[in-house]
Amino acid sequence: MRRNIILMASVLTLAAASGASAQGLTISVTGGGYQQASSFATLKSGIQEMNVDAGSTLSFGGNIELGSLRLSAAYASGATIEQHGISGKIGEGSLLAASADLVMRPFPRLLGLQPYLLGGLGFKRTDFDLTGDGLPLDFKEYKAESKFAFHWGLGADVMFGRIGFMAEISDYVTVSDNAFKAHDAFGVVGLKLRLF
Repeated sequence: MRRNIILMASVLTLAAASGASAQGLTISVTGGGYQQASSFATLKSGIQEMNVDAGSTLSFGGNIELGSLRLSAAYASGATIEQHGISGKIGEGSLLAASADLVMRPFPRLLGLQPYLLGGLGFKRTDFDLTGDGLPLDFKEYKAESKFAFHWGLGADVMFGRIGFMAEISDYVTVSDNAFKAHDAFGVVGLKLRLF
């Protein structure tokens, strides 16, 4: 597994480097929504285990793009946490995600609009503030969890000289129950600025 991850990272880096010199540097500031697309997290304390779900909430973030290589970050806070399958708030959670992505533009820019695909490697960090009645004390003291993630998405941007706008949906996929099946989705719009 580790060998495959290192190989994938190397391929992404080489592919990005080959296209970076032909395109300029851009930065984007984004805002939008976060939606848990699967079980938010599995909390473990000793032999006890509890699956929790997170509600939708607002998110913000940003990107730095040089040619085909992009560094991305997104943050969502204030998500309502519920125990999986049981209604009722047991706390609040936040999620910080970041990635290094290869941006692919398989179609030409048409009337200023450029669609794109992206994929890469990153991490996801979830934080919890669990306060629900009846929760074991060990779970109430549970604070954070960080995991390796695959990141993929699709979007489009439109540029007017050095300034433009972008819209994108993406998914951070992490391991849950020994399989890559935990999904955290972001839908964002943003302002894009080409520096050179």
